[in-house]
Order: sequence, then C-alpha cells, then structure tokens
Amino acid sequence: LIFIPEDAQVDAETGSRYESDENKKPIEDHEKVLAVQRFADSENTEEFIDIADQLLGSLSGDWVGNQYISYEKREQIEALCERLKAEWGITDRKAQEAILDYSFLKSLRYDRDQGTDVLAKKVLMRKGTLFVGATNAVASKAYWEKYFIDHPNERPSKVVYYSGGNPSAAFNTWREKNGITKQTQDKKYGFPAHNIEDDSDGANQGKDRFAAIARKVIYDRFPLTENSEEVSEVELSI
Repeated sequence: LIFIPEDAQVDAETGSRYESDENKKPIEDHEKVLAVQRFADSENTEEFIDIADQLLGSLSGDWVGNQYISYEKREQIEALCERLKAEWGITDRKAQEAILDYSFLKSLRYDRDQGTDVLAKKVLMRKGTLFVGATNAVASKAYWEKYFIDHPNERPSKVVYYSGGNPSAAFNTWREKNGITKQTQDKKYGFPAHNIEDDSDGANQGKDRFAAIARKVIYDRFPLTENSEEVSEVELSI
C-alpha cells in the first residue's frame, strides 16, 4: 500500500520534486535561504517576533494549509506577511511561511548560537522548500502511472492518490472509506489476499522453537536455587 500526492509537481524524468546538479544532488534555493536569514539577522525584529509568537502560539499546529483557522487570525497572519514584504523586502511566499513558523521564531530567541544560516536551512528543510523546485515538472500522478506502465513488476498492490498535501489525512480518509477502524468487523482489514488466520501454519511456523529459546533465556537469566520453590513450567502463548 502506497500513498502518492497526485498533484505534487515532480521532474518528468526523475520523479524528484527538486532540480538536481551534475551529481544528482538537489540544489539549494540560496535566494530563499538568504531571505529568511536576512530577517533573522535584522536588529529590529523583536516587536515583530513578539506579535507573531503570540499569534502562532494560539493556533493548533501549523497555519499553512490549515482550513480551520478563523478568518480573523488568517487576516492577522496575512498582515504579518505584508510587513515582511514592506519592511524586509521578503516577497517569496515560501520564505514568509518559513519565517512565520512558531518553532523557527522560538529558535531565533534561544538557539541563535547555531547560526542564522543553519536555522534558516533547518526551517526551510522542515517546510520542504529548501531546494529549488523541478522546472521540467509534471503532476506526480502522471509520472508514477507512466513509471508503473514501464515497470509493471514494481507497481504496489494498492496505490492511493490523494490531494491536499496531508498524507495522514489521506490515510485516515482511506481507512474510514474501507471501514478499517478500531470498531471494524472486517478482520482482514481490507486486504483479504494477505490475511493469515491465527491457526494457520504460516502464523504458527517456528512457534515451538521460539518458545524453547525464550524458556532457555529466562532460565539462564533467572536460574533456580536450592531455596527456590518448585516452579512449574510456564507455557508461552506466542
């Protein structure tokens, strides 16, 4: 089972989200790093950080792509983005999102000894925007469908394409759609072809040998002494 973001933009040849150099390594987006670092190195950011820290700290999780944030708080975030543009000349949206990261703002206060260049790269890496995006790009679904046609033996038994950029949400939606919950009555959990019954040979293969090894380890570790009470052999249920 594999989940693939269908609308992610990837290189048509490599399937990578990023541009690569001659050594096949992703290329850092230096302009974005410098933009975030420029803010971090400025001397007049304290008041901005105070406001952003209080606002972002009141939210549950990351604000980027969070559809449950109130209109009022969304407007406040956009106002901070406008300030980044007007006061620091930071127009790149991804750089703005990196700066308005709660953990990054905290690091500017408590982890500056790491170096602002390191902090900038860390937050961009966490946001998935440290590297230059692929220029010869196609939708991820188109790339992978072509790949699986060319390499049929490598196609997983189940491929789930999702949109929205949240793999956890996509998995939960798929699980609920297939009735795979804690209360499900389907003991095969949507995979009947791969189900193994508790009393099948496959499930119990090697059980006796494993139990014997386990007993030996227990007796070696906790040997019986002359003063020990008689201990009956414990049957291990594997």
